[in-house]
Amino acid sequence: ALTGAGCSATTPTFNASSNPSVTLTGATMTAGTASCTFTAVVTGSVAGTYANVAANISGASSNITTVGVASTLAVSSIAPVVSKSFSVSPVFVNGFSVLTVTVTNSNAVAMTGIAFTDTFPLLPAPGMVRASIPAAATSCVGGVVTHTAGSVSLAGGTLAAGASCTVSINVTSTGSGSFVNTIGVGAVTSSFGSNTVAATATLVVNRSIADVIVAKTGPALIAPSSAITYVVTISNNGPGEALDIAVVDVVPAGITGVAVGCGNAVNGAVCTGGTLTGNTFAATLVSLPVNASLQYTFTGVAPASGILVNTATAITFGSSDPTDPTRVAAGNNSATVTTNFGSPDLRLSKSHVGSFTVGVNGSFTLTADNTLGAFATIGSVTVVDTLPAGLTFVSATGTGWTCSNLLQVVTCTSPTVIAAGGTGAPITLNVAVGLAALPSALNSAVVSGGGEPVENNGNNSAVDTVAVLPSPQNQFLNDGAKTGLPGSSVTYPHVFNANIAGVVSFTAVDSPVPALTGWVTSVFRDTNCNGVLDGTEAATPLTAAIAVVPGDQVCIVVRNTIPAGAVTGATDTVLVSSNFTPTVGVPQTLTRQDVTTVGAVGGSGLTLQKTVRNITQGGAVGTNNVAKPGDIVEYVITYINMSSLPLTTLVVLDSTPTFTTFVSAACTLPLPVGITACTVSSAPAVGANGNVQWPLTGSLAPAQSGQVTLRVKVD
Repeated sequence: ALTGAGCSATTPTFNASSNPSVTLTGATMTAGTASCTFTAVVTGSVAGTYANVAANISGASSNITTVGVASTLAVSSIAPVVSKSFSVSPVFVNGFSVLTVTVTNSNAVAMTGIAFTDTFPLLPAPGMVRASIPAAATSCVGGVVTHTAGSVSLAGGTLAAGASCTVSINVTSTGSGSFVNTIGVGAVTSSFGSNTVAATATLVVNRSIADVIVAKTGPALIAPSSAITYVVTISNNGPGEALDIAVVDVVPAGITGVAVGCGNAVNGAVCTGGTLTGNTFAATLVSLPVNASLQYTFTGVAPASGILVNTATAITFGSSDPTDPTRVAAGNNSATVTTNFGSPDLRLSKSHVGSFTVGVNGSFTLTADNTLGAFATIGSVTVVDTLPAGLTFVSATGTGWTCSNLLQVVTCTSPTVIAAGGTGAPITLNVAVGLAALPSALNSAVVSGGGEPVENNGNNSAVDTVAVLPSPQNQFLNDGAKTGLPGSSVTYPHVFNANIAGVVSFTAVDSPVPALTGWVTSVFRDTNCNGVLDGTEAATPLTAAIAVVPGDQVCIVVRNTIPAGAVTGATDTVLVSSNFTPTVGVPQTLTRQDVTTVGAVGGSGLTLQKTVRNITQGGAVGTNNVAKPGDIVEYVITYINMSSLPLTTLVVLDSTPTFTTFVSAACTLPLPVGITACTVSSAPAVGANGNVQWPLTGSLAPAQSGQVTLRVKVD
């Protein structure tokens, strides 16, 4: 800029060469004492004192005086400024923080040769140190970072004018406390000198918070003098690393031959063997990372009796445990297993099915179990059954059992082990039933052995009372009713069930209404018991007596031939008798009734079919069946119009068989076409004997059929 009175306006020029200069040309001043001033702004790149004297002015006009013209410029530099910080504070023990040292150049030109060493604090012990992964770095151009366990250094750094650069490194501590890190005055050197102000930052290290957990497993029950195993698991639930962990387990004194091993270390855990002094185990874990765990396994031999209480503890002395703040193994820092001594506990159950009958063998089922036992049986198990009067030993069998008898005492033994909570193989005891057993027999038995202690014997006996019935009676089944045409034949199946030894013969007597000769009735042996005459069965009528024993079944078919001159509606009632002569005892005659009705010539007329099934036992439907006293038996009578004309005024008749009593009677729905109603018009009282009638209202259309049912109870 050019200023001053008397100066003509002009612009000076600047030459920025190695010898910079300012040149003013063409300016004029008025005569006299006029002055002219121009100003140039200069910068010094190196500190020092610079004198600008008259000798430096050249080319001045002759009438301009330069004598005494001089000026001095002093140039000074700004020292580097240093600061420092920690990326995270506080941190936990063994955690890390990033230490950052920042150098700032406030000069207008670049700063070079930047260097420093930052020594880490030693107190509180054990001091702050370089982390295991230092990750040292710098943004100072050309700078080289080096580091030791206790320091970090920078050398040869360059920093542009007005800029800052950093040196960083990860640091940590194995101890807790406040670590004050200082770079002193003069510690940072550069081309512009050393820092004049110290820089300080503090890293706070706290004990890590770690939830150390002890878990212990072992048997709740154990057999006397048997092997025993405990497993102790030490784990760290975090959130921080657990340090300096003391593990202690005092194995109960009664356990001998104690041994211990460490294993299953996961997620950074490291097994430490520890020491076993007598039955006391102690180990120190240097550290246990978050979610890490390991196990100690203890083995030995248990004593013969007593209660074993085993406790393991783990206390972290290098961390803060929220569940054990006072370090007394509180909360989940201890675990205990209590072991009791167990043994087998035998029981015996005894049962039978139904009732016994004099003269017929009966069976008991005896089952020994160890469902209440804590351990399997040891040695043989013995079952002794003392039979009451009237029951005589026949046989006794069971898988793994050896049985014998001495008069009324039956003894069975087995070496088979019955597992804890298990059940032994059943014993089937077969007995002969005599008159002395009437009306009931009380049978008792007891189980023993198997290593069961005396104190468990209170549930070893079983008692079973069975009802005993008199000798069985024979049965003769069934009544029948059919319709046939004149000149045709109808057949009626019957079954004789023998429950007593002897011989049986059969007879049939006709009673036609109206009286008419020509009805012919014959009895044939139904050898395959299928209810019909097939093969040579109809060749020869049955006249001879047949020998039977209890359980035998004799099947016969009665054939009733209708005279050719019989009128429609005529009937023939045939009384079929089983004439039984027992080997010992009084003869017995049982009678069944078959009613044949003459149908219209237009067809084969009304046909009746009867089936029987055992409701109680769930047996199959057939023309013959078996039942025991007390069973409910159902007869189904099917009526069919086999003619080509409707049948009217129909009544189905039946009666309770011998040795049975009435239970119920009913009509089966839906009714066939043409039948508008079906009722039970007469029947005996429940528990009584007698006839049953089912009148059918309406007319039964050709080829239509329906059913009625009769239920009885076997005496």
